[in-house]
This record gives sequence, structure tokens and C-alpha cells, in this order.
Amino acid sequence: MRLALYAHYGPCPQVARYVLHYVRHLRALGFETCFVSNSPLSRAGESEIAACCHRVILRDNLGFDFSMWQQGLSAYDLRQ
Repeated sequence: MRLALYAHYGPCPQVARYVLHYVRHLRALGFETCFVSNSPLSRAGESEIAACCHRVILRDNLGFDFSMWQQGLSAYDLRQ
């Protein structure tokens, strides 16, 4: 498995087009992408990103940015 973590924060509930473009290309390159966002997303935004990513984690904007990476990594068994 090739895993990519995308740590996201945005000022609005829609996911920016460049973010969707980026994660779509990660998928095309064979990455299993985990999208971790500290932003509240609209239903449409969450649906768009879920179509491109293997896993979507929405969390409160608390702690350091590294907490996003930690939560994303903890969702996987990295011994594989």
C-alpha cells in the first residue's frame, strides 16, 4: 500500500479546486489517500473529497498541526 496523508485547513466549507485536483492525482498515481481536515466542510465538499480519498477524517481545529498527521496515521496499520 502507498499511503498519502493530506492535512487540510480552509477558510470556507467548500474544498478548493486545487485540493481536489491534487488528491485526484494522488489517487491516479496509486496512493491510498487519507484526508484530514480541521475545517468544517459542507455536505457537498465532504462528498467531493470522499469520492477522491480512501478515508476522510474531520476534526476540531485543536492542538498543533502535527495532531492531524497523528490522527491520520493512527487510522492505519503501518506494519504492512
